Amino acid sequence: MQKILLTLFLIIFVPAFAFAEIIPHKVPAVVLEDMSYETLHKGETIELMSLQDSEISQGVIIKGGDKINLKILKYNKPKRGKRDGYFLVEYINSDSMNIKGTMRVSTPKDMENVVENIGVGLAGHVLKVPGFSQAVAVSKGLLKPSDNKSRLASAGENLYQSTPLPYVEKGKDFIIEKDGIVILKLKEKSDK
Repeated sequence: MQKILLTLFLIIFVPAFAFAEIIPHKVPAVVLEDMSYETLHKGETIELMSLQDSEISQGVIIKGGDKINLKILKYNKPKRGKRDGYFLVEYINSDSMNIKGTMRVSTPKDMENVVENIGVGLAGHVLKVPGFSQAVAVSKGLLKPSDNKSRLASAGENLYQSTPLPYVEKGKDFIIEKDGIVILKLKEKSDK
């Protein structure tokens, strides 16, 4: 009985706190123009708009609605292990210009899936049931199939995605449309 209660607790409450402080100095921002790794090059400046108040270092605060000007330093290509491509940027709104960071694409749906997967993984670990996350993935595919797919095909795809096999694939390139959301991870140049 205790295992069931603990599992329910983990599934319900852990997702709410899972990403509270994992990414320090993160700034969600809206893109004001179409961007991709093909159109942006080193040295170019891009403009974003902050979605919320964020403090990125001592005395440097970005308020919601502020325009953020960034200088492109480099593009890191996608790598195996499903690591997506991202831009290294320099924050040029401050006088000291001593803040660097990364710009990555993120959507709320992606974060929901990650948090849900963490909850299912923890529940399987607590219950000590081998293949628990795979069973949950198959049942999700059978109950709620993906668009234009049969229940069986959707269950098979969900099963594949819940195993370590997809990590052999490369990640996606950085492409985002106007009004899309990106997450900026900014830090002092002296920070590692």
